[in-house]
Amino acid sequence: MLVYSRNTLLSLRNCWKASSSAGSYGSVIRPILEKTWQTLSLYNLLAPRRGQRGGNHLRGGRSITRICDTAAREFRRPKITSSGANYCNLLNIQIVTSKENTTAATQLSTSKFLKLKLQIAHLNVRSVKERNHLIQLRKLMREKNYDVLAISESWLNSTTTNAEVEIAGYKITRLDRTKKVGGGVCVYTRSSLKVKRLKEMSVTSETGFQQLWVQIQLEKLRSIVLCVAYRPDYCPVSCFVDDFMEKYSQALTFGKNIIVAADLNCDMLKPRSPEAVALQDLCDSVNLTQLIKEQTRVTETSSTLIDVIMTSSIDLVERSGVLKSHISDHYLVYALLKLKISKPPPSYVKVRSYKNYDSQCFISDLERVPWNEVFLVDDASDMVDRFSKRFLEVLDSHAPVKSVKVKHRHCPFVNEEIKVLMRDRDRLLKRACCTGRPVDWELYRDSRRVVKIRLRKAEREYINKEMEGCQNTSSQWKLIRNCLPRKETTQQVYTRRVKEVAKEFNEFFVSVGAKASEASKALIATHELSPANEFTSGQYIPDEEKFNFRAVSSHEIRRAVMSFSSSKAPGLDKVTMSVIKDALPCILPVLTDIVNRSLLSSVFPVAWKISEVIPLPKDGDHEIPNNNRPVSLLPAASKICERVALNQLMTYMTTKRRLSEHQSGNKKLHSCETLNVMITDKALEAMDAKKVTLVVLLDLSKAFDSIDHATLLAKLQALGVSRASLDWFKSYLSGRLQCVRIGAETSSLQGISHGVPQGSILGPALFTIYLNNIPSIPDVCSLESYVDDSKLYLSFPVAEASNVIQQINKDLKKIASWCCYNSLLINPEKTKLLVLGTRQMLQKLPADFHVTLLGKKITPSPSARDLGLQVDSILSYDEHVTQTVSSCIGSLCQINRVKHLFDARTLERVINALVFSKLYYCSPVWSNTSKKNISKLQKVQNFACRIITGKRKFDHITPVLRELRWLPVTSFLKYTLGVLAFKCVKGLAPSYLCRRFKTRASVHNRNTRYKNTLNIPAYKSASGQRTFLYRATSFWNSLPCEIRECNNLPTSFNNYVLRYFL
Repeated sequence: MLVYSRNTLLSLRNCWKASSSAGSYGSVIRPILEKTWQTLSLYNLLAPRRGQRGGNHLRGGRSITRICDTAAREFRRPKITSSGANYCNLLNIQIVTSKENTTAATQLSTSKFLKLKLQIAHLNVRSVKERNHLIQLRKLMREKNYDVLAISESWLNSTTTNAEVEIAGYKITRLDRTKKVGGGVCVYTRSSLKVKRLKEMSVTSETGFQQLWVQIQLEKLRSIVLCVAYRPDYCPVSCFVDDFMEKYSQALTFGKNIIVAADLNCDMLKPRSPEAVALQDLCDSVNLTQLIKEQTRVTETSSTLIDVIMTSSIDLVERSGVLKSHISDHYLVYALLKLKISKPPPSYVKVRSYKNYDSQCFISDLERVPWNEVFLVDDASDMVDRFSKRFLEVLDSHAPVKSVKVKHRHCPFVNEEIKVLMRDRDRLLKRACCTGRPVDWELYRDSRRVVKIRLRKAEREYINKEMEGCQNTSSQWKLIRNCLPRKETTQQVYTRRVKEVAKEFNEFFVSVGAKASEASKALIATHELSPANEFTSGQYIPDEEKFNFRAVSSHEIRRAVMSFSSSKAPGLDKVTMSVIKDALPCILPVLTDIVNRSLLSSVFPVAWKISEVIPLPKDGDHEIPNNNRPVSLLPAASKICERVALNQLMTYMTTKRRLSEHQSGNKKLHSCETLNVMITDKALEAMDAKKVTLVVLLDLSKAFDSIDHATLLAKLQALGVSRASLDWFKSYLSGRLQCVRIGAETSSLQGISHGVPQGSILGPALFTIYLNNIPSIPDVCSLESYVDDSKLYLSFPVAEASNVIQQINKDLKKIASWCCYNSLLINPEKTKLLVLGTRQMLQKLPADFHVTLLGKKITPSPSARDLGLQVDSILSYDEHVTQTVSSCIGSLCQINRVKHLFDARTLERVINALVFSKLYYCSPVWSNTSKKNISKLQKVQNFACRIITGKRKFDHITPVLRELRWLPVTSFLKYTLGVLAFKCVKGLAPSYLCRRFKTRASVHNRNTRYKNTLNIPAYKSASGQRTFLYRATSFWNSLPCEIRECNNLPTSFNNYVLRYFL
């Protein structure tokens, strides 16, 4: 239902009139939107009656007032279709007055929460990311409690994340300026309000005028449209007609009240100035009312009103005004609207309270528990129930589970001394504005400067004190992450009852796997797929060589417990791994017996099968289940049993060579780096042989969730798992339950019929076993996998392209068939095709070159992301380096803004963890890139060096790098190359890499002085010399003899090479 008020109809007509004629500011004629024109035409509002000057006199004698007053009557409207349906019925338009509109909307819904009036504010902040500005902005929002805060001149760009400028309890929507420094607009809205960004309307014009449009839902059926705008002083006022008018007329068609909060740099205190005249003409033409009447920017030499709030309905406004702010040289403007919103309910979470927890007292109470009662039962599930009951009774007395209200601690370092300084600053500003004397303005500026310095110092002292109180590395990193946030902490607020949302989410999550499995089965009939023949050895495995679980000792359980991180989230019982580590001296015999009873009786305890799922919002509406990523939390004790089972299973699989070497996931010595090295080396060798390499990056939808349990058990049996162990895996997979928790609300438990447990220890290993046979499916191509990321590749001469494509399509069909028959849903839409080769060879490919997967044509992409690398068709890695440098610079900019909080040692540790880990990811693969790209990487290292040492931009950086004992990027890339070469030579890398490294003595029988060096392969072109094999063997042979003959661990070799370079 579109509700048009009298003011809206006036605005629509005025917009059409302004757009249909050349504006007074030299604008071009722009046609009004078709929908707007039809609305105007419908109500006969396009022109005044001849002889009249406008007003309420309209063609046909029908006035706006008359139309509004007779809204209930049935109007005669033109027929727009042959069937006789009129335009009113199609648009479902109801016309009421503004007052009636507001009253009706207020009565639409009732809430059990207190009703509040909507408060909107606007401030030109001149950089949100400036630390002092952000601190004062957070303090302002805590004190004034505005519902919506519009910001102009945010100065945000791609290097600033939303989490970095977050205000607790608010969501941020941004429109950054990309081409120039400064500018930018954003809006903070209370998290309880639902906000929709109007993307097509939110733009930055070529002249620099910025407008961000959002729709804010207040109640279930009531919303407003907000525009946050900024006009720089160099932008011509013609932007009001050229840019703003079109978007405003589009917003009018929504039938919502419109609020415009902006810094337009038009001084309304000088009504005869060209800027003020242009703005007033805009307000008159579109029926906007400007609310602010006082000056909004006062300096020693000027007093102007350039920050405004405008509304399409003056009846909506109860109060407006100006609030003096010291964040920038602009004052804050605000408006209180007659729109009621529900007070957001408080958020609660269920956690264990460790306020009175003492580990020694806890252990003393555990020692008095009669644990021998646990051993009186034979069933593993009963043992876990008894153990959990007694353990939780003791733990609840020391650390009870409580529902805690979520509170945000705002600026804890702002003490009373700083508050006094702020009050003095406010007093001095008031005096300066009254007297206007230069000496008073100078005193005010000095006071404002002192406040900023004191805030900076207080924050640094607070962080240093907290760092000194941290007992371990984990708590230190928690503090560092608070200063360098990566994700927003504001909890999502739901418009419906949270319990109902949690139930809906749980129903969706438990059905995802089954639906994906059904969809894959449906593809069999749709595409007439026949079962693919899997390659199996068919070898009989005697019972004595089959895998059987064995009993473990207390020492193995202790080692498994200590291998876990203490900071992982607990399961439904709220028992963390740190508590288990504290209690281990008392409960180690009990845990050992429970694990052994489970493994030997082939029963996985029922209590350990219950998982708690936390939905993490992705992009889009967070109340839609599909826009959330489920994170499963399992009991800590169950992970101990899983770790023991995993160690035994993988030891057997590795020793007996049961797993395919084409699967690099969840294996020792294997990584994304080693797999990428092998694939790119084969592509470069094909280029050297004047061939191209076709790579198909396969995508599986909901792969972990859709696994069929019966099929998985059959695959385990084929790999040599005994009947008793198979029963344990069957018990582990079946009967699983999960619930969804949102805040303190938890849904009921529901069963899971498909998939391996998300967040479990065994899940990834079972998935790789499930895919173990897929490399044997293709006839012509080769297939490599890293867990669920599989790629099909084949090298061929361009002349054979047509024949090869037919063979590849057959292999793709066989793979699709295998996936469907194994309940895996392959997604052609997200499957990518890459063709790797030299520029000359790629130009010779047919114009219609493509492959076909499940009836969809897949054409070559210029680049695609594979295992964290952006791979392009000629393996130049230009795009990968550009993206990596951009990401690293963004992280460094964030670190640079808070560097005053940390000492040099902490900064170096942070940069190594957050920046250099990204910068050098898979560097042996792409270190053959151009010198231009290497220089880009060097600039990142130089920037990091200057952050730590405080050196200026043009200071010579090489001596500083030596002082920090940092290798230049070129040397460090050689270092990482040498480390991987060492692993390949010493057998510490996958076999598919190790067997490519051969000594010269193994190639020929001649007894030369270089017989123990590596054989350097002979390639015909520069492409071959870019391979890892060529570069690694050449670098290895160039190292001193004492380094090459080092037989120690890689750590010792690393130190040798570092000393060599330094």
